[in-house]
Amino acid sequence: MPNSDILAPLPRVRRALSESSPQPRVRRTQKYLGTSEERLWDTSERNADAQALLNGPVMALGFAPAETRQLQRLFKPLGLGAFAATPRVSELGGLACASVAMSYLLVNLDGFSDVDDAVGELLQFRQTRRDVVVVLVSSDLMRDDLGNDRKPICDASLRAPLNLTQLKAGLLAATRNNSEMRALAKRTDPVAPRSFARAMR
Repeated sequence: MPNSDILAPLPRVRRALSESSPQPRVRRTQKYLGTSEERLWDTSERNADAQALLNGPVMALGFAPAETRQLQRLFKPLGLGAFAATPRVSELGGLACASVAMSYLLVNLDGFSDVDDAVGELLQFRQTRRDVVVVLVSSDLMRDDLGNDRKPICDASLRAPLNLTQLKAGLLAATRNNSEMRALAKRTDPVAPRSFARAMR
């Protein structure tokens, strides 16, 4: 039987996330090796930088009960904040309007019936919640994308099924991409939204 706290409706999700406010993030110099697709941490700084960057409550959206339980197991050793989830992708709009202490949002793209609908919802979410690090997950993706090419809708995208190493690398890259996006937004006008449905495949 699914854990009722994991599959909580939106009002309970809001309360669960609000109980754990994100801690201030420490900015450290990040050393990457290889291409933007690989992003390997320098061994001497990996643990300290990861601990400083990965911090705050997590929300998982659109995952089935078994997938949600697996995500919760993967997040536990990362030591982030409160974990909450809802299987209903229709609640993305409500999260965009809600004043929720949420640092990370994992969205199951496979939970949407149409990719164009997903893109539209994500574009709207990003307009109001740029402070939230958004990671897309889909089994239809050919590979992980840890760059910022899809920044109007997300900070990174990961191919399902996930493993711990993949998830950690994705969260670290997404956190960095989100920080860069917000810093750039303060200096320049936002880019006009376009259709990203084709880019998602």
